[in-house]
Amino acid sequence: MASKDWGGRRPGAGRKRMMEESERISVRVETETVRELERAAQERGELVSELIRRALRAYVKRLRR
Repeated sequence: MASKDWGGRRPGAGRKRMMEESERISVRVETETVRELERAAQERGELVSELIRRALRAYVKRLRR
């Protein structure tokens, strides 16, 4: 018999957020650049999205100098 406590939302359940606040953007990139990013991410055991986020943060930091 199923318990009434099963299912539904539970505090602390689910995948944890990687970032507190974020927004999604869409950018077209040359196919070869995407392949290079995928290779670099695989070699480092990281996600392509994290490589891109770090690159963008570094770029914005340089712009502020």
